[in-house]
Amino acid sequence: MLSLTSRNAFTLPCAHTRHVQSRTGRLHVVSLRKGIVVEAKPPKEGKLDLRVRIDADVTGKAYDEALRELGRSVELPGQRKRKGGKATPLPKGMIISLVGKKKINRFVVDGLITESVCDYAAENNLQVPSDLSAAGVVEDIEGVRTSFVAGEDLEFEASTSVRAVE
Repeated sequence: MLSLTSRNAFTLPCAHTRHVQSRTGRLHVVSLRKGIVVEAKPPKEGKLDLRVRIDADVTGKAYDEALRELGRSVELPGQRKRKGGKATPLPKGMIISLVGKKKINRFVVDGLITESVCDYAAENNLQVPSDLSAAGVVEDIEGVRTSFVAGEDLEFEASTSVRAVE
């Protein structure tokens, strides 16, 4: 089901779309995968402006995956190793207290931002700078990081330089 937004662009409900595109005169709306919707203005002078909305399911899964990843990499002195020399995964609460909620949120938000911008660029045959970082793409990165709550929608505006891939 499509709905008309105030900008005269069709938006697509995230739960039902995958690689669906709708073009209007001024905006290009894309659902990169279930749960991520990107609105983009056509690139001007090599600059791409995006508005990205990531659903609560995606942010929750990304947060859980980050905790699992950190749980595998964090080692405690005296912690017993499993076979193969790997550390036993730590419980989520312990990871949060050791690493800190702010650092985990930063890790998750930065990953979601760079992933969504790079995915959009790849889908539309655009090349982004190789040193792309969340801080260089989002103007108010600290505001996005501090307002992030796992399991809630994440919205941000991004801008980066691009060139067409031939």
